[in-house]
Amino acid sequence: MPAPPRAGDNYYPFGMTFNSYQRPTSLPNKYLFNGIERQTDFDLGWDLAEFRGYDPALGRWMQIDPKASERESPYVGFANNPILYSDPLGDTIDVSNLSASQLETYNSQIAFLMKSEIFATYYTQLQESETTYTISAGKGEEGTPSEAGQFFNPNTNEVGLGENMNSYVVAQELFHAFQSDGEFYKDDKPKPLSTIETEGDVATIYVMAESGGLTPIYGDWSQDILFDSFDGTPSLEKIQSEGYQQMFQKAVNDRIEYYKGTGLNVPTYTAPNTGVKPKALENVIKRLSGQKK
Repeated sequence: MPAPPRAGDNYYPFGMTFNSYQRPTSLPNKYLFNGIERQTDFDLGWDLAEFRGYDPALGRWMQIDPKASERESPYVGFANNPILYSDPLGDTIDVSNLSASQLETYNSQIAFLMKSEIFATYYTQLQESETTYTISAGKGEEGTPSEAGQFFNPNTNEVGLGENMNSYVVAQELFHAFQSDGEFYKDDKPKPLSTIETEGDVATIYVMAESGGLTPIYGDWSQDILFDSFDGTPSLEKIQSEGYQQMFQKAVNDRIEYYKGTGLNVPTYTAPNTGVKPKALENVIKRLSGQKK
């Protein structure tokens, strides 16, 4: 991974430096703003990503974005939000499917959710991933499980946030992307579909509690988890305890029965519980525990 910025480096929002302290070193760190390599040849002051060159004085790329759309200039840097986004390869941010108003809503929801330590932890991991995740916001195909446009497709890495992009959906679908990115369930056979979906809801309940958002109630299966969230983010010791695992497995079972009762026949909601623990959520808690030491 690129080295972090040097202590003493100061940046304008789009990456041009000012009043920088040059720390003596025999191996100068060239990976500065947003993890992009500073190009010192010819005194141009450009940054050089793997796929494109970047001018921090202009806040614009020197070559067009291969994923550009009509809604945004192909030379725009970091979706015009370099504080929120990083793009170390020059190709990792894909919000090209969003209109200007949708992008504004998306940015607003992300900023709100970043109040949550849990959300900030898994969202940062997605930003640092080598995989590009495409954000979409609209209605899905009628008669499909993703009819509301709210889904994560692990085959295409598309994150559907629905027309309204409410904070609960944004947090949940991005968590599903994190589950896929970490490959936490790749060795489980059969794949624990109901566990994965329930874990997404459980993680989002904690995110909503931390950020001050509202948690929608779909049946009473989530009550125990919801009450537990009032005590704050669970510790690593707690989430690994037998009592917590029992509470989680009960949530999975109750959730399956709830959706079967509604007549829904979708595997991610009604597939049998395989008894797998919430590995992705545990990983987030582990990351948090490491950060707080």
